[in-house]
Amino acid sequence: MTQGGPQARTRPQQAQARTRPQEAQARMWPQEPHARTGPQEVEPRSGTVLGLDLGGTSIKWVTLTDGQVTRKGRVPTPHSGVDDVLRALADVAAQVPEARAIGVAAAGALDPVAGRLLVVPNIAGEWSTRAVGPELADATGRPVNLANDARAFAYGQLRHGAAAGALDAIFVTLGTGIGGAIASDGQLRMGLARRGGEIGHMPIEPVDGRKCGCGSVGCLETIAGGRALAEMGADLVRTGAAPALAAAVGGQPEAVEPADVVRLAAVDPACARLVARAGHALGIALAGLTNALAPEVIVVGGGVAAGLPAFRPHLDEVMSRYTVLVETPRIVTAVDGFAGAVGAAAWAAEPPSGYPAPIQPSGH
Repeated sequence: MTQGGPQARTRPQQAQARTRPQEAQARMWPQEPHARTGPQEVEPRSGTVLGLDLGGTSIKWVTLTDGQVTRKGRVPTPHSGVDDVLRALADVAAQVPEARAIGVAAAGALDPVAGRLLVVPNIAGEWSTRAVGPELADATGRPVNLANDARAFAYGQLRHGAAAGALDAIFVTLGTGIGGAIASDGQLRMGLARRGGEIGHMPIEPVDGRKCGCGSVGCLETIAGGRALAEMGADLVRTGAAPALAAAVGGQPEAVEPADVVRLAAVDPACARLVARAGHALGIALAGLTNALAPEVIVVGGGVAAGLPAFRPHLDEVMSRYTVLVETPRIVTAVDGFAGAVGAAAWAAEPPSGYPAPIQPSGH
């Protein structure tokens, strides 16, 4: 045995002894990742796409050509059955023969793989029994993507709107109810079974709150949603507690709209209390989300979003009180009535990462 033999054998052992703790330490304390530089997205394919926003009153539509809105319009939503709604959607598509793909945004639950709208609030019909996506794809001869309307709004804002370029954002739609979505690292995060983002069903008053349509109690939308504001305003009219509101609607409780409550908060103390409560509830929900997610921006849209300035003093007070460990994000509104259609078109141009492929017409 040579003199250097044992030494030659022990050096690797010594080196191994030195590196194992280092490897263990690396596993326990991973290196700081490289700084993020922006959303890592695939560039959408070029050409024109059509976005359809299926609402209870109207179907709004836009065309996007290479990321720019080129046309838009609206048609009344039929309330005579699913067949007539599908026919109206196909008629709009027929006006845009240059569109290579179609995105449809709708409220409620859906199955994007099978192309089914499981629940469509405010539009009567046996929706769950119909394969809306495949039927529309066959009727138009073009691929179809279905998206929840709140997520479509968020995707449009992330790609082309108020959150463009942001890595981390929260989106809230204030309408009849309250919807939402979350973006992280520049991508929409939909959660298990693509059902995440239900901000409107965060429990704010779970003990003694109002019953929610979801079956729970005290959800955010039972306090700050448009339907809730209108219902609580109607109760004020019935009891004579809001004279200014009663005068504005001719003493007819069923005529109260959310905008009436918000508008009259400046002169009617009872309406002011409803608005303060709604702003406080929104502040609690957004403060909790901000502490958990540290977003750069919160984008608020939907039909009730125009009234956000009335909520802001109460919302901001709660946010400043409870978001003490993270920076308070910018809160901006996006009240363009076609924002949902723009999001549906963006979805058609390039679906979010991890989302099912579009439904192709038969034979493709």
